[in-house]
Amino acid sequence: MSFDPNFGKMLKERILALGISPLVPVCGCTEDEIKQMMRVQGVTWLPDSYNQFLRSVGNGAGFFDQGARYSCKWLIKAKSLRKSLAEILFEEIGFVLPQNAFNFWDDGVATCWFYLTEGDDDPICYGYIYGLGGQTVQVGKRFSEGCFGSVDYIEQSRKKKQ
Repeated sequence: MSFDPNFGKMLKERILALGISPLVPVCGCTEDEIKQMMRVQGVTWLPDSYNQFLRSVGNGAGFFDQGARYSCKWLIKAKSLRKSLAEILFEEIGFVLPQNAFNFWDDGVATCWFYLTEGDDDPICYGYIYGLGGQTVQVGKRFSEGCFGSVDYIEQSRKKKQ
């Protein structure tokens, strides 16, 4: 699956347009942080879209990341998210998380996102909604679309408040 090679740059520009949170600057990850995160999370390959995301906003995304846990620094400290997500999914709904799933986003309250590491540069993303039996849903058709969809949601929410 091909996607816009400027995805990371375009996402960062859209996030900057949302405004900068004084508590969360917009900044990307270093190559060393990405390598360390991959080692800690047990991942040997990352899709290009996710790599661009990390390099552009992987350690802070202003108002885009309020309360979310996704940064390289958090993923390094969190140890194996795949293991904890696999346990939750199995306990709550009997769902066996595929061995090649990578949990890259968790809001710590209600949802987490994961994709399957199958060699696709812009993979399909899935989300899990905790509690009440939970649901596993397709978040966006592709990782990049899920990111842009989240920015769209914030923009629309702001317009409704005005």
